Amino acid sequence: MNTQLKGSGKVTFSAGDSFYMGSLEHENQAYLKSAERENFFEIIWIKDEMPKVTVAENAYAVESDWMYLMPPGRHQPLKKVGKKGQLIAFDKSVLSYEVREFTLDVLKLFTKQGDFSTLLIDKELRDTLKTIAKLIKEEYASSNRSFLLLRTYLKAFLLKLISQKNQEFTVPDLHEKRVYQFFLLLENHFKEEKQVGFYAEKLNLTSKRLNQILKEKTGKSISALLHERSIMEAKHELFVSERSIKEIALELGFEDQSYFTRFFKRMTGQTPEAFHQKSGKKIAGKKN
Repeated sequence: MNTQLKGSGKVTFSAGDSFYMGSLEHENQAYLKSAERENFFEIIWIKDEMPKVTVAENAYAVESDWMYLMPPGRHQPLKKVGKKGQLIAFDKSVLSYEVREFTLDVLKLFTKQGDFSTLLIDKELRDTLKTIAKLIKEEYASSNRSFLLLRTYLKAFLLKLISQKNQEFTVPDLHEKRVYQFFLLLENHFKEEKQVGFYAEKLNLTSKRLNQILKEKTGKSISALLHERSIMEAKHELFVSERSIKEIALELGFEDQSYFTRFFKRMTGQTPEAFHQKSGKKIAGKKN
């Protein structure tokens, strides 16, 4: 990561960073206005709220915190004036290092009805999350921060949120089940199956109906999600693999390297070769 420390102790955000952490009271415009923000998951943690919960038609104020979980590409301007809290953000490429099951749980955690999720944090969970967040903050502010440690602390934080969300998700919406099943299929077959009809058939739906459900729940079509997953995997391979671009293209189901190059450039704005060269510089800069 290229994040640098200023004399004031604040951490600034710059292109190429995979993490961002800051307070809601002191917004970091370098992060909020960066082009990279489109690729970030965001946890907007509002602290010391007193939301009302309705039980048997009676409203009760409860001591708790509130979280907005924003998936990549669906960010909104932060309008939290006067609110105490934190913003924890991470690039979706961070999930490339994790097992597929965890990645799917994170996608499910952040995606709700095609927009974003919300989560009520009770006092017990809040205390646990504060402890983990303190570790993240200390490592993030360190002049010789460890990318591996940040990932480890972040995963612990997300696992706690996933556990809380699963408790709320006792009677899942049928369409949410379809979306989850689609992402499972996508993880297992995206390299060899590029046709929309394959996924619709496996879910006993028409392509049109599956597209409607995915549009409603994620805001994206089947094709867009297929392309996005292929690009995420391509970036990961170009980032860590020693194989040639032709070998990576074949691994991802592209029989023609030139087509893979055109696809990658259309989706990212740069060629695989250019991305690989830039990644090499970033890897060197992340070694601790």
